[in-house]
Amino acid sequence: MGCPYCQGDATQELERATALGYRLFRCRPCQRTFNERTGTPFNHLQVVRHEVAQLLVDIRKENQPSIPLLVPYQR
Repeated sequence: MGCPYCQGDATQELERATALGYRLFRCRPCQRTFNERTGTPFNHLQVVRHEVAQLLVDIRKENQPSIPLLVPYQR
C-alpha cells in the first residue's frame, strides 16, 4: 500500500491494528503511520466497513437506514 502522505512505496504493514480492526502501515521514508482508511472519505467514521457498506446499500434501495448504524462506535 502506498503512503497517502508522501506517495512513497516503501511501506511496511505493522503487526497491530486500529480499534476498529483496520490494518496499520508505516512509511519508511516519512516515518508516518497510517491505516487503510487514511486519505479516504471514510477516514474519521467510527463504524466498521461492513456497516458503511450496508448503509450505502440501504440508501440506494431508498429504504430507511438501520438506526444502529447511526450510533457512534463504543469501545
